[in-house]
Amino acid sequence: MSLYEWIQHHMKTHILRFEHLDHYLEADAVDIEAYLSRINPLFVTALRSDDGVTAWRMVNDLESVLLGRFKRRQKKVKVTLEIELDMSDFAIVFCKSEQRRIIERVTTYMTNHEIENWRITRIHRLQ
Repeated sequence: MSLYEWIQHHMKTHILRFEHLDHYLEADAVDIEAYLSRINPLFVTALRSDDGVTAWRMVNDLESVLLGRFKRRQKKVKVTLEIELDMSDFAIVFCKSEQRRIIERVTTYMTNHEIENWRITRIHRLQ
């Protein structure tokens, strides 16, 4: 999960603040601040301000800089998605049009929820 997605999901906000980073990186706040001060003191100033950081590009820049130093790995999770469809008893073969419809619906869902770096690994019909 990216930093931007993480603050939306776990902190229920679109604003990144300095205190969010120690939870995200599982690191000491003093170490984070010292590292950011060496790279660019404006990062610390923006994160400590009342407004925080709202620009997703700056959040992504911060994420790449911090992940390189603090080595927090993004974990991939395998999710199984089961979808029930009404199909006739005579439908023995999983037809391609149904498969495309499912892919479109899942893609739309992922896009609407701004979920990136996902893929469909397998689609099969359950008997």
